Amino acid sequence: MQSMRVQLAVFDIDGTLLHTGQPLSPHTMAALHDTYRRGISLALASSRPAAALDVIADTIKLPMYRIAYNGAYAEDLRGDDIMTEAFRVDAPLLTALQHYQQRGGTVHLYDQMHRWIAFGDRGRVEEEERIVGVRVHYRTTMIDTRDVETPLFKALCQGQEQHLGEVRELLAAQGDLNLLSSGRDYYDIHPVRAGKHAALTALCKHLQIGLDEVAAFGDSDSDAEMLAHVGLGVAVGNASARARTAASVHLEGPGSGALEDFLLQLQPPSSLDS
Repeated sequence: MQSMRVQLAVFDIDGTLLHTGQPLSPHTMAALHDTYRRGISLALASSRPAAALDVIADTIKLPMYRIAYNGAYAEDLRGDDIMTEAFRVDAPLLTALQHYQQRGGTVHLYDQMHRWIAFGDRGRVEEEERIVGVRVHYRTTMIDTRDVETPLFKALCQGQEQHLGEVRELLAAQGDLNLLSSGRDYYDIHPVRAGKHAALTALCKHLQIGLDEVAAFGDSDSDAEMLAHVGLGVAVGNASARARTAASVHLEGPGSGALEDFLLQLQPPSSLDS
């Protein structure tokens, strides 16, 4: 790869920086520290809630911008909002989510107060708590009207895709919400105006840099638009077809050492300008 001017490196978490449910490796953390020391700013861009990104950033021990809820929320290094996009669950969507639950799906809501509310299978919820490193605010059996009074950053449908037909058809007809896969049996609902690309665009405006000065790394459908619009889009590991098509480079996954070696090739602006 030819050296390019990189002001910012943006990383999805699950399937990109680490295997889902596994900790960050010392090798990966060392590579991130080296990248930062060379003058390249860092950001996390994940479907995980904001509190879970705090856990990852605290583990890495570096200043990192955060894009959470698959791009519905972004914050700066002080924790101040850069972008927020929320939506309300109307009666038809509530009914569709209830039917999805009745078919065996689990629903997670992430509201504007940064609360995580879960409905359905206890085992799935506890496993999600273990993966993201934060606790659910409360869990109950079936979603109802009282649970959707506060606007949401994201709703997550966890379960088999074949049971999402009613939800998918409704969102396609309404047109103001997206349904995107963020991993196996994970399907995120968020505003069309949101998404990792939209949040990254807002972050770049905040930093007064161009998208062409960004290297982005991801592996899922929810990363694809971001990977397609940056200067260097990198699909990692078992990336989805959409992510691979959007990216200009494909690397082996976490644990292979490919990401860490690749980061050594990124050059900060000062080294290219000298």
